Amino acid sequence: MVNKSEAEKTGMLSNILAVTGLVILIAIISWGVVRMGALSGSWLLSFSSLLSPSSKSIRVTVPSNKILSGEQFAVSWKHAPKAAGSYALLYQCREGFQFKTSMVDEVQTPIPCGVGYTMISANNTFNVIPILASTSSLDVPLSIIFIPSAPAATGTPVSQAQGNASVTIINAANTSPAIPAAAPATTAETSPVPDAKTADVPSARVPGLPDLSVRILSEGVIEPVSGNIIARSPTSPDDLVAVRFLISNAGGSATGPWYFTAQLPTSPAYPYASPVQVPLAPGASIENMLRFKNAVPGGVFSVSVDPANQVNESNGGNNTAVTNI
Repeated sequence: MVNKSEAEKTGMLSNILAVTGLVILIAIISWGVVRMGALSGSWLLSFSSLLSPSSKSIRVTVPSNKILSGEQFAVSWKHAPKAAGSYALLYQCREGFQFKTSMVDEVQTPIPCGVGYTMISANNTFNVIPILASTSSLDVPLSIIFIPSAPAATGTPVSQAQGNASVTIINAANTSPAIPAAAPATTAETSPVPDAKTADVPSARVPGLPDLSVRILSEGVIEPVSGNIIARSPTSPDDLVAVRFLISNAGGSATGPWYFTAQLPTSPAYPYASPVQVPLAPGASIENMLRFKNAVPGGVFSVSVDPANQVNESNGGNNTAVTNI
């Protein structure tokens, strides 16, 4: 009788231990399943992000047909940013080519090449005007860049984005003004941006040799809203200063290739050298505008045309102009 009772107790204890072990095993298996599911979910999410289109990409749309120099067209883009920011236009520097945009009162403002130009756009659309002088046709790559308004938090990647496109610009005969190529800009604030147009001006022509000359047209601070040059000295390093000057050929023959240099009264001083310019015909002129920040009030701005005397001229004494900012 005693042996039977002890056997029942032993069997009951074995059952309890077995049930307890089974519960522990189920708990371990459940924890493993949950853990593997979490890891699998993360892996699937990462794999899915590789397969799906990146939310950082910008889809840029430009006209597929060839665009006439001087004809305005729209650059549009689609993008879903995860943070507030702005968009900038970037295009490659090409000799004899420049983009402009029409701001207030249809005043055309040059867009510097080689540096991001922050756009004020509605519905992700921005109008530009291509100006081509050097060739009859040119393919121009351009990019739209998203710039976040504030830096990302530590450990969080910066939500940068970029989209690319290309347009073909054509230069019809006798329709495009001859302009100097936009200078590659190291920064948007301190690099000069040439803006030029040609016109016939009455002048005394010397037969035979060309005669390059330069004169200052105006100087001052660019008013941000209207884009007009206000005749005043800069009061802040952030003031955008502009100097307009006219380079003419009063001689009796074309100049051939030439260039000009300028000394900008900035802090630190900025020496500027233009790209090689297209030849000027007898009696032709070309208007330029250099823009820069960090100007020293009262500083001296000087510009020299053909400083190395590479053009055989009839008069080399009118190749420099100076003004105070």
